[in-house]
Amino acid sequence: MVDTERIFNYRVLGGLTGLFSIKNGLFEYPAYLRWAETEDGDRILDSGSAFGSIFFASRSYKNLDLISMDVNYRMSRSAKKVKKILDYFSQKNKRYVIGGSSSQIPLDDASVNRVIDHFALVYVQDRKKTLEEYRRVLKPNGILIVMPAENDIIEAADSIFGSVNIQQQKRDFLYPVALKIVKK
Repeated sequence: MVDTERIFNYRVLGGLTGLFSIKNGLFEYPAYLRWAETEDGDRILDSGSAFGSIFFASRSYKNLDLISMDVNYRMSRSAKKVKKILDYFSQKNKRYVIGGSSSQIPLDDASVNRVIDHFALVYVQDRKKTLEEYRRVLKPNGILIVMPAENDIIEAADSIFGSVNIQQQKRDFLYPVALKIVKK
């Protein structure tokens, strides 16, 4: 017996996810990198990066260390394939793919300049723990971009980061608010 639902999930939904990941990498992520004041040489963690969307967005920068992290094994495996293809065509940025949960990031303290969370935090049950991990891995004056920024995320960020510079950016109707946090 053919499991049509499983075939649909893998082939159709998986393909759509890949297309959205490329779309995000080409259109959404460059805006995040600009808003995060990304500079050549920065180390950037993309938490919940799916197919490695951050890799597509970095084409106008040099010497970036781009870290794609996703808890889903299939997504990380796909990001490794994207990395391999893009590494063949361009060596101006270093690309890394790591598996892991945003509540236990396998990186050293104060080791990244920027963290981008594009629709990952909304799926996390313990958002405070994840925000604490983001704070741990961010260097001083590091920037965290969270998209979308729901009220409970804003409250948790305020309690963890204290009186920091929290900026909200209004977006279109699909993505109402993005949040920018500067670690002091």
